[in-house]
Amino acid sequence: MSERFSRLTGRAGLRKSVVILAVGFVIGVALLQTLNLWTRYRQTTVATEGKAEDLSYILAEHMQKSVQAVDTSLKQLVLHSSRVGGPTAQAEAWEPALRAAIAGMSYVGSLNVTDASGTIRHSTFPSLVGQSRRDDFLFTQLAHESNDAIIADKPFRSRIDQRIIIPLGRRLTAADGSFQGTVVATLVPADFADFYSSVDVGNENGHAVEGRRHGHQGFREVQAARQLRRMRSSPGR
Repeated sequence: MSERFSRLTGRAGLRKSVVILAVGFVIGVALLQTLNLWTRYRQTTVATEGKAEDLSYILAEHMQKSVQAVDTSLKQLVLHSSRVGGPTAQAEAWEPALRAAIAGMSYVGSLNVTDASGTIRHSTFPSLVGQSRRDDFLFTQLAHESNDAIIADKPFRSRIDQRIIIPLGRRLTAADGSFQGTVVATLVPADFADFYSSVDVGNENGHAVEGRRHGHQGFREVQAARQLRRMRSSPGR
């Protein structure tokens, strides 16, 4: 009798051990799977945040360089003004220069030249010629500021197509330094938005960033931009 009881007890203990082992195995697999999923989630999050940071940095650099390119063209038009006799010179002296300048600009809607009274004398939009900008913030600032610097006006809707524009202008001066007028480029933020919305982050490693709009090839190496940002933020550089 005791021998039979011992055999039953042994079998019950074996079953219990098997059940405990099976439960432990399932729990272990579940824990490993959870750990694996969490690790993959963290890796994906870190990679996504890194790509977003790289992309933000590159697009900010792109906007800054675009504004610098506009300013470079404005400086050239300031020099052109001094050569042709200022904003009151004939249209034949200004129109080719304005057309050539705006052809080399991105995200610019128009180029306008005003005289000292604020009247537009030359423009890439002929319909604007004769209109006054005397009361605009940009004109009044340039008329009273003697320093050589680019100035931005507050954004407003274009009178032509109702898009929001941001005027950027420089002062035109005579040989004696007196105020002659202004040369103004109107930046179109919507064009930046259209381009940025078309940016392709590239492959999963984030090495290529390329804008599809207008065939832009400006963002070829995210890794290079990341390295440049690290160099700029490193102490002692």
